[in-house]
Amino acid sequence: MIYGVTDIDHNSKTVFKGSLLGKEYSASVINRKYGTIPPEKTEEAPVIHPSEPEMKETELVEGLLDIFSLESYPYPADDLTQSPYGKKKKRKRRGPHLG
Repeated sequence: MIYGVTDIDHNSKTVFKGSLLGKEYSASVINRKYGTIPPEKTEEAPVIHPSEPEMKETELVEGLLDIFSLESYPYPADDLTQSPYGKKKKRKRRGPHLG
């Protein structure tokens, strides 16, 4: 699919937008004349995995409670030792060159 056309004249070293040259040079006309036919969209059926056991609602609720429990988060004192941006790179120092 063509979204835009640019005409480059190497002799005069000028560049033209296809739509400014006229309707016959617009991307839509060139798509109709020379472009490929876009593939038809087909709806894909959802994939169902029969090997996966279904979880009951109580198991889901218990799992969510475990994830959001206070025990799963680090203590506030642990957060102070780490920078939120990660470790900084150290720059290499260049000393006097003896030689």
